Amino acid sequence: MKEKVYNIFVIFEDEILVKTGYVMHEIAGTDEEKIEFLHAKVFVDKDNMVVNGISESYKITDKHGGQRTGISLDSYNSMLFNGTSGVITENIFQKTDAPENPLTISTAIVNGEVKIDETRTFKTNPIGPQSILSLRKFQNTI
Repeated sequence: MKEKVYNIFVIFEDEILVKTGYVMHEIAGTDEEKIEFLHAKVFVDKDNMVVNGISESYKITDKHGGQRTGISLDSYNSMLFNGTSGVITENIFQKTDAPENPLTISTAIVNGEVKIDETRTFKTNPIGPQSILSLRKFQNTI
């Protein structure tokens, strides 16, 4: 059975996350085969991704005191650590009618270049808007 899977890109200008990108694929196979497929497509998908800006609610102050939209690398790493980074990409899944827990890989692009220092596998159920909405729906049915 085919499943929607996603190559997700977090796009940094220096150490500021300014955009996200994605390419959705519909493929069949085991999770391992799907992950291998997505890894093989990273460089092709980078050139064909749909790009979204970061929400205007994320503001940082630059070294000159000016404000701009973005998320610092430190803040993004904290979001990854505590499982809340899904709030940044949730709109992608809503736009594409994704399954409840879509299989994704996430790759950083820094100053236009793909950055893959290491590959990590996280077996998590991230907390994000969809999880909160599901909880609200459940609470409203009681």
